[in-house]
Amino acid sequence: MNPGDMRRVAPQPLHVLDADLPYIASEAAVEIDNIIAGHSEEPTAFKELARRLKDSFEFPAESERPQYMIDAGTLGVLEEAIRRAGQTREVNMQDTVARIVNLAGLPDSELSAHKSDLEWACQFCLALSRVAAAYRSALRWM
Repeated sequence: MNPGDMRRVAPQPLHVLDADLPYIASEAAVEIDNIIAGHSEEPTAFKELARRLKDSFEFPAESERPQYMIDAGTLGVLEEAIRRAGQTREVNMQDTVARIVNLAGLPDSELSAHKSDLEWACQFCLALSRVAAAYRSALRWM
């Protein structure tokens, strides 16, 4: 194995005050929308957002509580984004993160076959972008 292959990017959990969060989330929504429309698109921002979501939580066995690697403000923003995405059933954070991570983990060529999941992910990314930007803006006025 090449020593360069052993490098791993350090975990980078989401943080609502990260200046790039609204941008990454909106860029992910654009990528997803292009995939839905049948345009060839490499979803780099969507995959980055999914990686950062995954790095934000540790989901142990079902009997244990999840470990949140994020602050309460970021958790609140994520919960609001889930609500605004029009989730039709009661879900927990673990289900949402798993849905995004699993979708982003599919080969690019298979993504378009998951239209309803892509539509939800697009709405989630748009909502996350808007809520994160609003949160940052509100803090500026405090």
